[in-house]
Amino acid sequence: MTQTVHTINLDTLVLERGCHATPDEGMCLIESASVFNGDPKMSDQTPCVSPVLRHFGITLNDRLDDTRRQQLKRFVPLLPGTNTGAADDAKRRAMARCFLLEQALPEWLRLANREDLADRVAGLIGQDLIAINDELWRVHKEIGVDWSTFRAQVREAVKARCAELQLPSEAAAAAAAA
Repeated sequence: MTQTVHTINLDTLVLERGCHATPDEGMCLIESASVFNGDPKMSDQTPCVSPVLRHFGITLNDRLDDTRRQQLKRFVPLLPGTNTGAADDAKRRAMARCFLLEQALPEWLRLANREDLADRVAGLIGQDLIAINDELWRVHKEIGVDWSTFRAQVREAVKARCAELQLPSEAAAAAAAA
């Protein structure tokens, strides 16, 4: 049986949403990393990529629109070799948690005029995971709407803030989509 070897040209690569059986059908970010690594079979479950980065990469790949997804191509050669063990993935999870709790979620809550909840979330840094999870569920319930409605409210708040700052409409649209 002859193995087909695929190569990747990052200049011509077009990242696609979803998973694919072969490179000819398309490739997502993690499948591209699998091919770049020389895996015998392309997969979005390649063992060469950290499970934490794999989950984040798949989620990001599938949530971005077709144009913005292409910005992920620069990470294709950086992902193989990141599966370096549980200790490194624990650090990656901690870094993501810190970013979420210190920056992203408080800012989103402030944009939605929920300063009270933003301060509570920012105060979670350093607490154990159970306490953080419990408090985030309480915050979620206090928001009073489902996450998709809340995200839509935040997008509108970002657009309004960009308009206040007199940013071009393209900048407002890009910021609101983030």
